[in-house]
Amino acid sequence: MANAATSWTVPFLGPDGAATAESRALIIINQPFSYDLLSKLWSNVSWRACADGGANRLHDILVAHKGDFGFYRPDLIRGDLDSFRDDVRAVWSRLDVSIERDPSQDSTDVMKCISALPDHITEVVILGGFSGRLDHTIHILALLHRLRNDPAQRKYFVITDDSLGWVLDAGAHEIHLPHPSLGASNSTVAHDEHSGNSLGTTCGILPVGIDKTILNTEGLQWNLVNAVSSFDGMVSTSNRYVAPMVRITTSRPVWWTVEVCLERKTGGYARQPALGVHSTVSFSLDERA
Repeated sequence: MANAATSWTVPFLGPDGAATAESRALIIINQPFSYDLLSKLWSNVSWRACADGGANRLHDILVAHKGDFGFYRPDLIRGDLDSFRDDVRAVWSRLDVSIERDPSQDSTDVMKCISALPDHITEVVILGGFSGRLDHTIHILALLHRLRNDPAQRKYFVITDDSLGWVLDAGAHEIHLPHPSLGASNSTVAHDEHSGNSLGTTCGILPVGIDKTILNTEGLQWNLVNAVSSFDGMVSTSNRYVAPMVRITTSRPVWWTVEVCLERKTGGYARQPALGVHSTVSFSLDERA
């Protein structure tokens, strides 16, 4: 008998995320993020850590937006602390934040924070993993690829102001997502003032860290049927989900990504929705030369 599908939800982006916050953690890394995204996530988790220079990022954005340092007080700052500024250390020390230096060069700062997660945590949201330096981004992609075999069976998500993503292991998956009114066919943003959700409908399935996979999908504007996906062949990008649940079956682990369209309350800036033009990228032998 086939294994049951793995179910995925993203309550940490919705108005009811606080109801399940007790089992969720936030890890802030040393990459850019907005104050609006930070504030949306903060109340929807119960444990918060900064990976080394992530403590600088948190400090600086609170200064810039006159945020409440007492409210946005992390539970832990951990890493080799080579990026941790002295002025920032002084601020968090005054607030009795736990600061732990781990000089090991066998693990990165985000891995050190993951190793410190409380036992009751079942979901981990990594803030800032797709922005900033490319080598940092590749590390996050590789790390979550490995963490699909986490002995604690936690679910890991990575989010920035542009993208939300996570790894789907080999098998069947049911992804439950907020969706705009199906009657509004031109809408590409699943955000409204009542739901509080902040996802666009543009999405992708990426064969990262594997040679190839076979994909079958339901709930997308351009569904895939026994489609072979690889970096040497087809890669499904700029697809769009058209139902509140997307079903994906994959023969190998893949990255699922969906657009974040946060309606910013600060700075007067709101992202424009993607055009939603589907791209199944493929290359001929001549084009790869």
